[in-house]
Amino acid sequence: MDDVGLLGRSEKEILTFAWREQRILLTHNLEFLDDSRFPFRHNPGLVVLPGATGTALGLADAINGVLALIGPYFKAYRGYKIRITEDGIWTIRSFNTKEGTHHEISVKFGKMK
Repeated sequence: MDDVGLLGRSEKEILTFAWREQRILLTHNLEFLDDSRFPFRHNPGLVVLPGATGTALGLADAINGVLALIGPYFKAYRGYKIRITEDGIWTIRSFNTKEGTHHEISVKFGKMK
């Protein structure tokens, strides 16, 4: 974050930067999943990775999964909120503005080879 001047900035500033630069935000911060603070209409794409509790268990697998499944298709994940747990469960959420409904699916992935 420091290389783009975001170190110490607010969550809103970080999300705004990701939106403007068309980047998916990778973070440990669960607060970004709060739809009332960070609505889908301003979501550049978000992946909350495991390991925020100080352990690295599952983090390497999660990053490998993100690189393999999301990396090449990052534009398709714009607006999604994805949480990956340490045990490999991906909860993928989206919002359909036309219908005004949230959609959610959970999938368990094994180790990525």
